[in-house]
Amino acid sequence: MKKNILLLLFILFKVFTFAQVNEIEIITEKDVQNFIQNIMQINDEMQKKKLLTFDENLFIENDETDAILRKFGIEGSNPCEKTKIITYCFLYQSIIDNIGILDNKNLKVLENKINQQALSIINNYMEEYYSIYGK
Repeated sequence: MKKNILLLLFILFKVFTFAQVNEIEIITEKDVQNFIQNIMQINDEMQKKKLLTFDENLFIENDETDAILRKFGIEGSNPCEKTKIITYCFLYQSIIDNIGILDNKNLKVLENKINQQALSIINNYMEEYYSIYGK
C-alpha cells in the first residue's frame, strides 16, 4: 500500500513539476483551515458537477468552481488560484515527508513554483492532511 502511495506521489510530482501557478492571492491560515476541513466535500461537489480534470490544472476554473470554493470558505478574488497553491504546497510537503529527497533536481523545480508563505502555514496542518489521505 505504501509503495502505491509513493508511486502516486511520484506521478503527481512529475505532473505538478511542470504546472504553472499564478501567485496572485495571499494564502491565509483561515483558507488552509477551511480547505483541510472541507476537502472531501469540495471534491465531492466538484466531481458531481464534472469540474475535476485530474491533471496539473486540478479543476476547471470558472464561476461555478469559484462558488463551490467560496461556499467552503476559500475566499478572495481568485479562490481557484488559492486552492491550487494550497494543493501544490500539501503535495510538495507530503513528498518531502514520505520520500525525503531534498536534493532532487526535479523537487527543486517544484519548490521554486510553490508559495513559501503558504507552505509555512501548510506545515501546521500536515497531520490533519495525513489523517485524510494517509501518510
